[in-house]
Amino acid sequence: ICLNNSTNQYISIMSKTMKIAAFAAALLLATGVIFKTQHWPGAHVIYMIGIAAGVISSVSMVGSVLPRLEGIERISIPVSSIVILIGLLSFLFKLMHWPGAAKLVWITDLGLIVSGVLLLIDGMQEKDPVKSALKIIAMFFVLFLLMLIVLMA
Repeated sequence: ICLNNSTNQYISIMSKTMKIAAFAAALLLATGVIFKTQHWPGAHVIYMIGIAAGVISSVSMVGSVLPRLEGIERISIPVSSIVILIGLLSFLFKLMHWPGAAKLVWITDLGLIVSGVLLLIDGMQEKDPVKSALKIIAMFFVLFLLMLIVLMA
């Protein structure tokens, strides 16, 4: 697909905006966690704003990347993103002591297993050796994350 210069500029601006939004979400999330662990006032507000910003930035990133994906990536990237979103929500529910946190954690665990399998299949089918190695490393990271969640639950 041949894109004109204004489209390339728009994509570049959107990419920078999404990166800044994701960084801001991570910063808010980390600040909220620090406030929550220190029992400082306003922790739940900062934390919920960080979660909301993380969800919005994740959805926008996946939405911008999805049309360019092919093969099993069209399945593995959205599934992994949904698992990340459910994981963020389970973390929110767990920290805020809301009911249903345990169910969300188990859904996240099952999703991480599915994501790990999809990343492994995707990495094995990848023609580019660098991308293949990165996807397989991501699979090991996902399974390590699963192990941490199970051990901490």
